Amino acid sequence: DRGCLPRRVQLVIAICVKIKKVIYPLLICAVFLLSSCAGRYDSLPEDYHAETDYPYTFYTGVGGPCVAPAENGYYFLSEGYLYYMDQAQMEPVLLCSRPDCKHEQEAVPEQCNAYFDNPMLPYVQFYEGQLYVMQRLWNENSTSLLDSEQFLMRVSPDGTNRGIAARVEFTTENKQSSAFFAMHRGYLYTAYGDTYGFHLKRASLSEGGEIYEELFSAADFGDFFYPLIYGKHLYLVYWTISESGERHDHVYDFDLTNGSHQEILTDDFSDGIRCEPIALTDQYFFFWKRFADERAEIWRYDRENGNAEQISSDFKETGAFFRAFYDGENLLLYRGNQSGVETLAPETVSIIDLEGNVLKEEIPLDTAPVYTFAGGDPGWSFAYSPMDHKLTAIDKRNEQLALIDISEKQE
Repeated sequence: DRGCLPRRVQLVIAICVKIKKVIYPLLICAVFLLSSCAGRYDSLPEDYHAETDYPYTFYTGVGGPCVAPAENGYYFLSEGYLYYMDQAQMEPVLLCSRPDCKHEQEAVPEQCNAYFDNPMLPYVQFYEGQLYVMQRLWNENSTSLLDSEQFLMRVSPDGTNRGIAARVEFTTENKQSSAFFAMHRGYLYTAYGDTYGFHLKRASLSEGGEIYEELFSAADFGDFFYPLIYGKHLYLVYWTISESGERHDHVYDFDLTNGSHQEILTDDFSDGIRCEPIALTDQYFFFWKRFADERAEIWRYDRENGNAEQISSDFKETGAFFRAFYDGENLLLYRGNQSGVETLAPETVSIIDLEGNVLKEEIPLDTAPVYTFAGGDPGWSFAYSPMDHKLTAIDKRNEQLALIDISEKQE
């Protein structure tokens, strides 16, 4: 009976009851919103969703996408400047809203709205209606790269507004920035190596990308290939070096809904056989098998039944090397020249199907040494040279491949 309680105590109880009536519904709403936000991604099926998923056919094998697919066009970075080009004309437009801006001629590049001080291998991704670009921000009185930090910037599609979306994870000792980035179903994924080993982490974008959860680490690693992401899964290839100097490659399949992982293809990579990832799709994991005698083969692993089979004839990598990139239907095959090997053979690209058959004969690349490709889509693939910031579009729409130098079209 409250009537026998002191007046002050009765007032405190009354206030608590009122607070309870207000706070409890708010707490219930907050829990509902958080759970529904997480459930929005968790309830997505295994297949690809362009709005929320990493653009897996624009995987380049380094850093992140150098070209970002968007509705009816593409975004890309060139020497730190952000461009958009429509898919029909492939005419790049600099995304700067300042009518009096001199762009590349500005004394201070940051005065141009389209400029991003970004790493050598740029990252750009269109995600949930917004554009995201990697940018380096310098601390006050900076004197070296160690005084800078990298951030994922959220940019409006027309380039007029930008703000920090997430902090990019650095290593703890020497501050080398992460080598791999991917925005996918509510998270920013990152992978890097440091003196302590290999790390695969992710940060929730809904929480500001500040707190990173470690999904996997390995102290005894030699190096790694950048992960592949599709739907609810991430595939990682990294290798260890034994005391005798022998390399052993490991392939892991991560379930992103609960963070669990399992090693696959455990008997395929030993005795000098190396694995290099190509693409991850709803049914297959495509990869190279590279042998000590300089042979290379394209294989596919069936994710449903666990069977692996060779789909291409042998490529002999004497004086040359081969890479492959998936465009959603076929593989873009790149033939490059081994460093230090004198050869008259030009570097080329061709198109092969998923059975290893040549669909479009190779065409020579008229560009500087290319380090990164994007399989793109069935109409267009892309080649980017970070040395001279040259972007080349590979037109696959006709019977013969054609090259378009996008850099020559830039304003």
